[in-house]
Formats: sequence, structure tokens, C-alpha cells
Amino acid sequence: MEYRIERLNRDKITDLEKLHEAVYSKKPVKDYYEKKYDTSYTEVEYVGFIAYQISGEPIAYYGVIPCFIEWKNEKYLAAQSADTMTHPDHRYKGMFSDLSNKAFELCRQLNINLVFGFPNQNSYHGAIKLGWKMTECMEFFQINIESLPLKSISNKIKFLQIPYKLGGKKCFQNIKRK
Repeated sequence: MEYRIERLNRDKITDLEKLHEAVYSKKPVKDYYEKKYDTSYTEVEYVGFIAYQISGEPIAYYGVIPCFIEWKNEKYLAAQSADTMTHPDHRYKGMFSDLSNKAFELCRQLNINLVFGFPNQNSYHGAIKLGWKMTECMEFFQINIESLPLKSISNKIKFLQIPYKLGGKKCFQNIKRK
């Protein structure tokens, strides 16, 4: 094995940001991962693993986000499969399997009862190889926001179209991912 694996913690968030920049060719939004992995409300934090080159550079990551689900009026600790990243120079070395298996073992140790996810086209085949079962295919999701009919107003008043579009981008910049 030409890399070492370490569990994510608060001090390693900057390594996740470096990896993000290498994978997506842009820096993440300020404090994006710090906020995303702040799951202290569940009493379980940092359920993920980073692979490092021997030199110390982060080269891959797999993590889940603890949350609660409710079923039959009972609350259960679960986790959503969240981020999978491998540096372009280090792909196809089995790190996805290694990191995800370590994360799933940690989930068992932390009494996380269920891991669910919405893999994209890059992660789907790896997830199936790991034993994930596809139950449904989500084509899109929509967030309905009750407010003034800004879109229809901006369509009718041309000079409002640009501010409307810019406002929408700003509103969703912290949750939109490539």
C-alpha cells in the first residue's frame, strides 16, 4: 500500500479543502466542509477517512454525514453517504473501496443503523460493487419556496432579470456542488 489512511477530524478539514481543489480545480466555499461535517447535534462527528501519500499530501476521501431518521415514531441514528474524492493522479488504486469499507466499519462501531446515498454517475458502479442496493432513481428534486412571484415579475420587467438570476445563484451557492 503506497498510502496511509487517517480518520477525518477538525484538524484535517484543511486537507479536505486541498483535495477538493485538486479534484475540482477550484477552492470550496469558505468553511464549507467545516459546516458540512459539524454533526455534533447527533453526538457523532467526523465519520470519514482520508488517504495520504507517504509525503503527507491528501489524495482521497470518503465520508458520511450522521443524521437522524424517524420510522414508526422511533428515531434512529443514520448517515448519508456524502463525499467521495480521489486526486486525478491517484485514481484506480482501490482507495474508494478501502476508504468506504473503513467508514462503514466505523459506522457499525458508532451504532449508525443505516447508510443511504444518492451516488452520481462516477460513484454508482463503485457503490454497487460494495453491495449497495438501488431502490429508486431520482431524476431531480425541487425546493419550493413560498415568496413573492419574483420569477414571473422579472420575466415581465426586463431590467429585473439580471438581479433575479444573480440572487438565485447567491442563495444556493453554499449547497450547489459540481
